[in-house]
Amino acid sequence: METPLFGAALNEHHYSISSDLAATFAEYLQTHPPEEAALSALAAEHKPDDTEYSQTLRETHDFVLRWFGSIAPGRFGVLHITF
Repeated sequence: METPLFGAALNEHHYSISSDLAATFAEYLQTHPPEEAALSALAAEHKPDDTEYSQTLRETHDFVLRWFGSIAPGRFGVLHITF
């Protein structure tokens, strides 16, 4: 999955996601849902005092899945990623 994402990079923070690539990502996310134990472990590692963080991670997965799934054929989406 990394190589197609690298190919979609416009620069360090922006990615142009074609409808075909979006469909591939949506299918992957649909068929590889996050495991509760893994989300809990990640949440505990990064935000040990936030008891709702694993829920936020789950909701983020669901949002990204819907977003990728919403890119219609002939359209594209743009991601702006910053940390």
